[in-house]
Amino acid sequence: MYAPGYYDQQQVYYLETNLYDARTEELIWAAQSETYDPSSIDNFLKGYVKSIHERMVKDGLIADNRTNASR
Repeated sequence: MYAPGYYDQQQVYYLETNLYDARTEELIWAAQSETYDPSSIDNFLKGYVKSIHERMVKDGLIADNRTNASR
C-alpha cells in the first residue's frame, strides 16, 4: 500500500514595535506579536495598531486623545 505524503504551508507574520527616547536612543518600550494565516492582513494590522495604542495608553506612555475628541 502506498500513501503519498503531503505538506501544509502556513504563513506566519511577526510584528515588533519599539519606542525609543530620541535624546538617549534608549529603548523605552517594546511589543511583539505574531499571527498564523490571518484571513486578512489589513484587518490584522488594524487590530494590532488598536491593541498597541490601547496598551501604550494603559502603560502611561501616551494620552488617549480619543476620549477628548468625543466630548
